[in-house]
Amino acid sequence: MGLLQRLLGRRDTPDTVPDTTAPDDEIAGDNPVQTAVGTTSGTTESDIPEPRSEEDPQNGDDPAPSVIELPVQSTPVEHESTDTAPEDKATTATEPEETVADNEAMFTPPRPRRDLLTLAPPPPPRPERLDDVVEPESPRPALADANVSIGRLSKLATTASTTLWAAPVTAESALPTWLSVRQTVDETGWMPVLLGSSEDWRDGGESIIHESSQELDRASQLDPSTILQHKAAEAGEPARGVPILQRRRDTDFDTPSRAGLIGLVKADHSWQLPALLSWKGSTNWELHGAEHAAILNYWNQKYDIEIIAMTFDVIELFVANPPQDDNEALEVAHEAFAYCPDLLDSGVPTIQDLAEHMVKSRAWYFQWT
Repeated sequence: MGLLQRLLGRRDTPDTVPDTTAPDDEIAGDNPVQTAVGTTSGTTESDIPEPRSEEDPQNGDDPAPSVIELPVQSTPVEHESTDTAPEDKATTATEPEETVADNEAMFTPPRPRRDLLTLAPPPPPRPERLDDVVEPESPRPALADANVSIGRLSKLATTASTTLWAAPVTAESALPTWLSVRQTVDETGWMPVLLGSSEDWRDGGESIIHESSQELDRASQLDPSTILQHKAAEAGEPARGVPILQRRRDTDFDTPSRAGLIGLVKADHSWQLPALLSWKGSTNWELHGAEHAAILNYWNQKYDIEIIAMTFDVIELFVANPPQDDNEALEVAHEAFAYCPDLLDSGVPTIQDLAEHMVKSRAWYFQWT
C-alpha cells in the first residue's frame, strides 16, 4: 500500500479497504462503502456517499475498484512513455532535415558579386528583361554587346549638349566598373565618370551642372597657359618647405571608396566631360566647364590623364605618365596650385609637398571649397 498512498497523497490507511482474498459474502457485509459498491438492490440515492473531490481528502474513501485499479493503470502509461521516447526523438531529429531539403529545393541563392578585373563578363542580358528598353538612347544595349555588366540605368540629367545616364555602384565595384566601361569606350562610345553620392544629384544635377551648350566649343578657343598664369597671380605665392608627405599610391582615390553613382556620357575624351556637362563645381574660383576642359586637355597631351570622378566639388584624375623629374614636377605643382589653390589648405602644407606627394603620383585630387 505504500505506492498507493503516495499516489493518493494520503497519510492514513483506511480501515474500510477490503481484503481482496475474502469471500464474497464477507464483502457484502455491513460496511456502508462496501454495500454501496457491492450491492445494487435496495439502495437509494441518499445511501450512496457523495464523491470526494480532490480538495477534500477526508470526504470518505474511494470505491474499492478504483483503489485497486490505480496502480494497474499507471503501469502501461509509464511503459508507453519509455517505449515511444526513442521514436519521438528520432522523428524530431529528422524533421529539420526534411525542412532543409524542401527549402533548398525552393530557394535560389543570389549571384555572387563579380570582380570585373579577374572574372569573365556575364552574357548580355535578354532585351525583353531590360528595365529601360523603351529608351532608344540607353547605353545598356551597347554595353551588353561589349560584355559589360552594369546596374539599373536611369536618366540623371539632360543638357543641351548631352544626356547623363547613371547606375548605382558599391565601394567595392566602383573603380572596377569604371575601368570595365572605360576599356570599351572605343566600341560603345560611352565615357564613364564616378559621380559620388546620389544625394548630390537628387535635384537632377541643377546644383552641379549648367544649362549651356557652348562650353565645349568655347574650350577650343581658350589658351590654358594664359588661364593658369592669371589664376596663379590671383592665388598668390604658395608656402614652401621640405616635403614631408609620402607619395600617393596609384589607386589612392577618394570617390571610389564609397558607394555612389557611375555616370555615362557620349564623349570621345574624358577631358571633355566638364564642358559637356557644363560642370560648375569650382565656380567660386571662376572656372567653368570650358576652362576645366582646356586645362585638362593641356595636361592630357603631356601626361595622358583620365577623369576618374567628378562630383559636387571634386575632380579626380588618373595620370598614366606623371612627371618624375623634380624641376618639371615642381613646375606642374605650381600649375596645380593655380588651378586649385585650396589644395594647400586641405592637408598639403607646401608646394614641394604638392610636387612630391601628388604630381609625381598617378592619382591627382582637386577639391574646391
